[in-house]
Amino acid sequence: MTIQDLTLKRLIVVLLTIACCAPFASAQQLRVTYEYRYHPYKNESFQNADMNMTLDIEKERTAFYSETAFMIDSLSRIAFNDNGETVDHEAYSKLTRLLTGSCKDYILIEKGNTTQVLLSDGMIHLSYSDTYSPPEWTIEESDYSYRSYTTHKATCHFMGRDWIAWYTEEIPSSAGQWLLSGLPGLILKARDTEKLFDFSYRYISEMEDTDSRYEQLSSFCSPRPNERKYFFSGSPKEMGLLHDKIENDASLKNQLLGILSSKQLNKDGSLSDSVQKERISIIPVEYWKSK
Repeated sequence: MTIQDLTLKRLIVVLLTIACCAPFASAQQLRVTYEYRYHPYKNESFQNADMNMTLDIEKERTAFYSETAFMIDSLSRIAFNDNGETVDHEAYSKLTRLLTGSCKDYILIEKGNTTQVLLSDGMIHLSYSDTYSPPEWTIEESDYSYRSYTTHKATCHFMGRDWIAWYTEEIPSSAGQWLLSGLPGLILKARDTEKLFDFSYRYISEMEDTDSRYEQLSSFCSPRPNERKYFFSGSPKEMGLLHDKIENDASLKNQLLGILSSKQLNKDGSLSDSVQKERISIIPVEYWKSK
């Protein structure tokens, strides 16, 4: 093959790559889906997975949420009225069939500098707003081909953990999954160095104005009358520490829900407090204690 042939072949490859990426290169609004794998408990190798963590990228705002959680909350607003009474039995039936083990946190970032976060643990919801500052990244000289995209490696220490991310300049958006953003391209994959939390890009599509869920997600951060006793709001530190306590103290969670503490039946017929596994939070409790 001559040099001219090689040059022509490379030019064709470049043009095809540009053509494939063109719809996203100029798109103002994108919906990106990630697979989220995480270790829920300390000293266990078991992993949970949410296949449909969604990142909506709009002009000046982003929303990161679980597709399953969004469907659950949407159906709940239809199925029940403000008094908690069932008013739509079809919606209630669909609601009961959905999986409930998904990540239910919502993260809304507007204009790159303010954020609204909703942390959920079953019926209990914790909400806070904060000034958003993206991680301070170190970009490394390392390229990696990931699902047809050329990605570049970046690292940071952010909110108590060390993170590794791979981003692509082929999609010119500084957004990313969870609270990770601020790179010169969309983050397609990210994980912490302990390999406890992993976000991996699955697919991407262009989003129309009518598809925006930002306002609806924002409304989920505000309780209806029948939900107010299960909603708490405060500073990020207050909510971060309370979230950790709720996840690791069953008696406190039961107290907030107004139910009796759970007991386990021993072989001798006696009852004792249930032994609770220690959960792992994506933001370590030590980070909130140091704030």
